[in-house]
Amino acid sequence: MNKEDYPQISHPRVVIGIGCDRGAERATVQRAITAALQDAGLDEQAVAAMATIDIKKDEHAITDLAHQQDWPLFFYSAAELAAVSVPHPSATVARHTGTPAVAEAAALLHAGTDSRALLIEKRRRRGSDGKNVTVSVALINPEGQLGSGGDINSKGQAPSETPQGPSEDSPPILAAPEWRSWRQGWRHEASRDGFTASSTTGQLGSGGGFSGPAELQTPAGKILVIGIGPGDSRLMSQRARQAIAAADVVIGYKTYLDLIAELLDAKRVISKGMTEELERAEQAYTHALLGNTVALISSGDAGVYGMAAPIYELLIERGQYPANHDDGFNQEPQSQDNSWQEAKNGRDSDRLAIDIEVIPGITALSASASLVGAPLSHDFCTISLSDLLTPWPVIARRLEAAARGDFVVALYNPASKKRTQHIKIAQQILLRRRSAQTPVAVIRSAYRDGQSIEHSCLGELHRCELDMLSTVLIGNSSTYQQGGYMITPRGYRAKYGSQAEHSSEQAQGSEPSPHTRNQRGKSLPLGLEGWHAEVRAWLRSQEEPRIEAAMEHFDAPRAEILTAVAEQLSSSDDPFTSRLLDTADLSWALDRFSHLPLLQATTATPHGVVLNLNVAPADITLKESKIELAAEQINLSIDTASINTLFLLANLQSASAALTPETSSLELCDIDGNLLLSLFHCRMRRL
Repeated sequence: MNKEDYPQISHPRVVIGIGCDRGAERATVQRAITAALQDAGLDEQAVAAMATIDIKKDEHAITDLAHQQDWPLFFYSAAELAAVSVPHPSATVARHTGTPAVAEAAALLHAGTDSRALLIEKRRRRGSDGKNVTVSVALINPEGQLGSGGDINSKGQAPSETPQGPSEDSPPILAAPEWRSWRQGWRHEASRDGFTASSTTGQLGSGGGFSGPAELQTPAGKILVIGIGPGDSRLMSQRARQAIAAADVVIGYKTYLDLIAELLDAKRVISKGMTEELERAEQAYTHALLGNTVALISSGDAGVYGMAAPIYELLIERGQYPANHDDGFNQEPQSQDNSWQEAKNGRDSDRLAIDIEVIPGITALSASASLVGAPLSHDFCTISLSDLLTPWPVIARRLEAAARGDFVVALYNPASKKRTQHIKIAQQILLRRRSAQTPVAVIRSAYRDGQSIEHSCLGELHRCELDMLSTVLIGNSSTYQQGGYMITPRGYRAKYGSQAEHSSEQAQGSEPSPHTRNQRGKSLPLGLEGWHAEVRAWLRSQEEPRIEAAMEHFDAPRAEILTAVAEQLSSSDDPFTSRLLDTADLSWALDRFSHLPLLQATTATPHGVVLNLNVAPADITLKESKIELAAEQINLSIDTASINTLFLLANLQSASAALTPETSSLELCDIDGNLLLSLFHCRMRRL
């Protein structure tokens, strides 16, 4: 290819697809278009035309703006727009207009291309007049018939049979089929002297002309998702600094960008507000398509409540799998079917290879913990109290699970100006399982200006000063506060004891205490392999052993205790033995008790409510998906789908040690291990 064969480019040319609420003000439409162009790295000189649906012919905000800017304006019917494949079709838009998309479809139809040419996909913006405007920006493919429809232009004149695109005086447009490769490699800089662009294979600039090697094979851009840490520049990683330095465009929440202002000189900076995370991801995607290296900034770690997930979701949604991503096509299947190769070829040809790198940072959790001692030295979890993205019932269940599991709990987003009750309800949930004296630390603006630390307890948490800059650390049952520090023991002393204890035992020649008998590198007696033996040993030590007492002592559900006394594990001196049955054997298990004159049925809730019924075996039926028990004036129904485990349980202290109907009970437990139903001979004592 000779130099004269290269397309002559001084400016990209785009079509603006537009839609708006009826009666929107011209200023609202103007601001929406300007913002979209800026996000695409363009200015108004790049606009070759505007396009919309024909029901907007009398929408003065659109027609007046097109006339003011001297942009050709074209209208398309709902049927024409509905035939265009778009990334974001909407059933709501279809109900109102007759087409699933207006802005995206109009831009693509007039640009004569497909959705891969969308520099800005469907972007909705609400104006000060309360009206919504939707904008899309598509790069023109001249092989398509530019302006292949429409019946008036911005000056109200009927267009010719083939509407005119840019005039001869307009900057030339990119010749197909190189437009896609060029879009991938195109890079831009905003300067006072006008628009310039560059790529790794040549130069595009306002001075005219393009020069480069023989083929337009330019790499796509890269997205660097950067965690900058808590805010203190000394705590930012070297890799994060290098990534910001390498970026052409830096995008982030204004507060976070202010924290790294000294690193942003000579960078194009796009600052967004809170709750605009998707807009930030869209902008990063758009600039990467244009060949830029984009730094997408998160405070703390970008993978912890940060921007990593939104950008990955966006890329996958658009089919733009990262260039450094293995989606399984690298491993050939066993089948000889060639559909795999066809799918791989299709995926590779459609993919815009955008590299993505997530650069970790110190989280608010780690930073806050470092300021108050060692509160996270054992198992912990983080829960956000913000219900902007997570339903409150889900948050409440997570709080309950964390409290039940005795986790150290870190609360993000504990309160805001509008959300003042969430922390009080969270406190109430945790107090169901935790002492009111459980240590609490509230750290605000860790390692930033205005840092503050408040030590308190769970019972007083609602009195602490909290906001969106606060992280709340709530201890577990072992956490304590001393000397201004909050400490959660890891368990070393509990297992091995102190050096002083070892020395004292040796001097006195006494038997070592239980914890000094523990061996380093070995599991605890209550470890996975040993705790069932501990359950049986504890039951043997009781004068009147009972399953319920073992459940309380070990804080374990019924099914766990029944598993611990399984017949293959128990010995002749154990008080109980059990046999695990398959749930498919339920009918057989019920039939075993059919010859007995009377049974006692017991059901219980996890919170101690117990119901006992006397029922004849003939009044127990298994119908479809239900077990029905018909006692006097009471009917009990249990859904068989709720049965997770099924046991036979025998008391080995009885005259007969066999798992017979006369000496055993049938135990049905749910997925949490709690009792659904216990059936046993009325002459037996409940186990």
